[in-house]
Amino acid sequence: MALIALMAPSCAESFPDCRETVTCVVATGGASAIGGTSGNSGGNAAVSGGTSAGGSGGIMASGGAAGAPMAGAAGALPCGKRCDGNKPFCDVLRGKCVECLRHETCEDPAASACSSDGACSACADSTQCTHISGKNVCSGGACVACGAHSDCPLASASQCWAKFSICTPCSTDAQCAHVPGKTVCSDGTCVQCTGTKAEACGTRSVPLVCDSKSNTCSTFKDSSAGLCQPCVSDAQCRPGQLCVQETLFNGQKLGFACFWKEGETQHGAPANCALSGRPFVKQVQNAASIDGAIADICTLRVSSCLALKQFSDVDCATSPTNPMADDSKCGVVPGMDARCAVVEEVVFRCTMTCGSNEDCLSPVACEGAVTSVCKFN
Repeated sequence: MALIALMAPSCAESFPDCRETVTCVVATGGASAIGGTSGNSGGNAAVSGGTSAGGSGGIMASGGAAGAPMAGAAGALPCGKRCDGNKPFCDVLRGKCVECLRHETCEDPAASACSSDGACSACADSTQCTHISGKNVCSGGACVACGAHSDCPLASASQCWAKFSICTPCSTDAQCAHVPGKTVCSDGTCVQCTGTKAEACGTRSVPLVCDSKSNTCSTFKDSSAGLCQPCVSDAQCRPGQLCVQETLFNGQKLGFACFWKEGETQHGAPANCALSGRPFVKQVQNAASIDGAIADICTLRVSSCLALKQFSDVDCATSPTNPMADDSKCGVVPGMDARCAVVEEVVFRCTMTCGSNEDCLSPVACEGAVTSVCKFN
């Protein structure tokens, strides 16, 4: 009797495992008498796959009356058979094979929820989609990537394409409204700002501009850059100027700088680069600015903005004790856009190269036989 009592509850104690496996054996024979004072106990049930039959003794009814025998065939499976195929799970409580026992076993996005009768069916809410990779939103009974733009958190894919319920790159600012700190759409990606949409950078009396290359707010103020000075957006240049990439006469690309927009005379720009733009006498037609504006601009013909900045201001002597001209201290490409020239005796300063007086700041003249440079006086 003690042995029977130890074996009988083994399946009940492991009920979660029993319900999900197809090998658990429920022995209906072998229980001791309930409340009876006489009568034989049933025999032990056979282990799954065994051949020995259970005992013939039945459970005695309460009060000692002979009860109907409950001993069944040894080795009986909970569902009467091994569950497989499209119904691989055994629902022990109902004694039948079913398609699923919980949501996680339903892998079809169109039928991700396990119903009360053990069938995979359409989802009712997003909690029934958490186990579907990449499709965690319930929409229209199916698990999808998104049902609204707010379901698409990535800046690179913030738009929910309703036709296919997938997240795609943005095409309007409205599709970025739910992305923290990146509410402007630029070339399919949600960003903090653009050169023409710098509202996120503040609305102070002199607002900061957006760095058009990184699409982040800069520390530079609106209209703070002058001619030939570095810039990160058109807004940083003063009226009548655009932020355009500088190119040397040999084709070498440099950084972005502010240059006159030819014809905007109301802001001080020359009507004609060659006639009144000195030293910005070179016209570049249909130049594209950093923010995509197209215009004819006036730029330097021979020298560079760095050389213009250094003109007469940078000491280029080799050393104080043995002063000689050192071109390497001047310009972008020493000897090409700038040179080191003597001011007086042992004093040397950087100067610009030139092709004529028009390439020098007025009223400075251009002189030299081999490589002409702008004079200091």
